[in-house]
Amino acid sequence: MGLIKKYTKLVVQFNTTIMIHVACPPFKRLLFLSVGLFAGICSARAQADSADDHKLTEIYSPVPPIVVNTQQQHRVGFPLGSYFQRGYTFSDVNGDGIIARSEITLTPDVVYLGNPLPTHQFGFTPTLTLNKMFTISAFFDHKGGYKLFNLTRRFRCTFFNCQEAYDKTTPFADQAAAIAASALGTDAGYIEDATFTKLRELTFTLRAPEAVTRYFGHAMQLSITGRNLHTWTNYTGFDPETNSTPGANFSTSDFLTLPPTRNWTARVTVNF
Repeated sequence: MGLIKKYTKLVVQFNTTIMIHVACPPFKRLLFLSVGLFAGICSARAQADSADDHKLTEIYSPVPPIVVNTQQQHRVGFPLGSYFQRGYTFSDVNGDGIIARSEITLTPDVVYLGNPLPTHQFGFTPTLTLNKMFTISAFFDHKGGYKLFNLTRRFRCTFFNCQEAYDKTTPFADQAAAIAASALGTDAGYIEDATFTKLRELTFTLRAPEAVTRYFGHAMQLSITGRNLHTWTNYTGFDPETNSTPGANFSTSDFLTLPPTRNWTARVTVNF
């Protein structure tokens, strides 16, 4: 007797996506500079994209919440793979500047802590050209409305290898997160806001003057480009874009993961 495979429709997922594209046409503006040059065309482009909310709307079979991992679950009415942990409150009751285990109160059940995927993102690309010879362009990238489990920080603190485990001058919230994870079994303090704005790329381009182009018979330019130059974020890890399990469905965390590298490249272009 052979095996019989049976496939059952289990869940209903609802997605909404809004995409907005805004383009500012180049405009000419003459700005007299102290060196006697003129600013030429200054242009800007912007693009915004609201990511899917990927909300789970219905589970057909009477099953409990689907557990992705210790921190993430699929639950009806919430985004797929949402973070759920027992929440807590804390207070320095005795005023000694240290949050103790007895000064932390857990919620009776797990609570929703956030979406693992960005709910909105947009990019902005300004470009400035001076005297048709020198161009500066940049790309700013923003993603927001989501959380990331800082497992690296949690791992270090549960082994008492972090400042808040010893230093009473650290914020109460950091002390409470370390105690809650190591002694009370909740990682809620390490599921952090991962919203960021990043200077993704900055390029300087110098073109050869027309006289040089006519003399050599070729147009030439030198470009210097920097990538991942700066990130504005409240995330306490190395980078909010890191993910230690990129190939897993919905499972997201930052665990001993290398962030995107900052690098500079130079390129010489000669047109024949």
